[in-house]
Amino acid sequence: VSYFRDLLALAHVDALAYLRASALSKKLGQDSMTRAFLEGAVRLDPESHWAEVARARLAREAAPG
Repeated sequence: VSYFRDLLALAHVDALAYLRASALSKKLGQDSMTRAFLEGAVRLDPESHWAEVARARLAREAAPG
């Protein structure tokens, strides 16, 4: 996870990497990092297919229930 945090801190454009990082963070129970990685995918690579996937995951995370 620290590798992906470094990528995020450097504003590296790679939405797929952030999606992978969000899945790993979720598996480790790091909910705030999961959200940070998904938001990073959207912010840093907004036009990519993977950013669309990240938006959908963020919407699911925000949905009640």
